Amino acid sequence: MVLVLAITACGDSIADVDDTPRLCSYLGVSYPHAAEFGDAYGCYTCRCDDGVVVCPDEPCLACTVDGEARFPNESWIVDDEAGGCERCRCQPDGVVACEPSSCGGVGARCVDSDGNDHAVGSEWTLLDGCTSCVCEPGAVAACDSEPCGTTTCPTAAGPVDVGTVVPHPDGCDAVCVCATTGQLDCDPCAD
Repeated sequence: MVLVLAITACGDSIADVDDTPRLCSYLGVSYPHAAEFGDAYGCYTCRCDDGVVVCPDEPCLACTVDGEARFPNESWIVDDEAGGCERCRCQPDGVVACEPSSCGGVGARCVDSDGNDHAVGSEWTLLDGCTSCVCEPGAVAACDSEPCGTTTCPTAAGPVDVGTVVPHPDGCDAVCVCATTGQLDCDPCAD
């Protein structure tokens, strides 16, 4: 920690100024200044900027494949026209991108929005806390969203969206995140 002592022009008081970059808290996880991490929906890369979480403002678009919604960064295996297989991934802009892959037989795995592998038959929940997925035969991730109850949290400045990081209401250096419960999940204030 670097401590800078500043003396006023009159020389009659001293103020402590801490120029150490502050940590960010996002979905209950602390990140150091300049760290990059995925947003709550697996769409974008966010960054910690001196205690402030910075994420792109663009909406996260789902892909529609054969009439079924696919979540951003969700991947699955499809048979290609030549009799082989392709691993497709829903991009954050709503476009499906596919590349050649081994077919979904023995050892086939689904990949979630964080890049984690899941064996056929396994289940997991996305970071939004409202979407559950299962890896089906053929390495196809099938996901269902349940209503989360709310999409905003009340704050003194007005409602904020789930996943939004706001200053702690007590005015300390800690931060809060709007949770899917409609309540702020706050880091404790330092003593």
